[in-house]
Amino acid sequence: MSRAILLVACLAAIAVLVFWGRPEGQGAVAGRIAFVSDQSGDPEIYTVSPDGTELRRTTWTPGTDWSPTWSWDNGFIAFCRSGGDIEEVWRMAADGSDQIRLTPRASGWCPSWSPDGRTIAFSSSRDGWAHIFLMNSDGTGVRRLGSFGRPNYDPAFSPDGRSIAFLYGNYGSDNIAVVPYPYDGSAPKALTNDSGFFHRDLTWSPDGSKIAFCGNPDDDWDIFVINARDGSNCRRLTSGAEEDRHPTWSPDGSHLAFSRKWQGTSGIYLVDRGGGYVRPVLDTPANESEPDWSHARRR
Repeated sequence: MSRAILLVACLAAIAVLVFWGRPEGQGAVAGRIAFVSDQSGDPEIYTVSPDGTELRRTTWTPGTDWSPTWSWDNGFIAFCRSGGDIEEVWRMAADGSDQIRLTPRASGWCPSWSPDGRTIAFSSSRDGWAHIFLMNSDGTGVRRLGSFGRPNYDPAFSPDGRSIAFLYGNYGSDNIAVVPYPYDGSAPKALTNDSGFFHRDLTWSPDGSKIAFCGNPDDDWDIFVINARDGSNCRRLTSGAEEDRHPTWSPDGSHLAFSRKWQGTSGIYLVDRGGGYVRPVLDTPANESEPDWSHARRR
């Protein structure tokens, strides 16, 4: 190998280390990403470092495990488990131990932790329409968030714990709204007013200023970001024929991970918070989706 080629190879390796080798808590490499993969046959929950290393499996079940969500102290993961004709919310330690069923024999999906770890919001159709319910983190104290006159689902606690964003609408389209928490009975504040397409997979930026979501205004699912205060400054971060879903922010807010489905297979990818260059975290023959990035360590 010539010296010139060797020099180029060394510089490339250094560039990779500079990007991926930053210390915990600094930049895109901080934390871990929980996600769903069928590499073992059944959809199970795994965690991985954002550079694709240190892959760990956390669930082992013949059913379907999905929708992993980190607690704000990163000690627990809430998730959904489907078996038979019902979807239930479960909780486990971050390493997969101590698995507890929180909604036994009652529907539940899309859990979201309050920042203090005491409350989990989730969606349920236990009384007909889809509604948002709250429960204590041990599964007790189940109560409905509110009555909004139409289906409401997919809750997401804000980082300061003072608001819950969610989706509400009809089955032809839906929109993003926010209510204060604890809920005071006030009308939801609409952040979007789009007709004819769907919004999904809400996630707050770490500083609470933005909400990322996926939408299908052109029939293709892409990742968007809006201002959390009033829904303004809507920006599309991804585009193309691929199906981009499940955005989740890095602990410092500089990147988003998301799942991209193309030609029948989905993988986990990263994009800068301003859009642009997309690169894979995991892109294997297995289907990998529904990433959720762990949170910054709180002092």
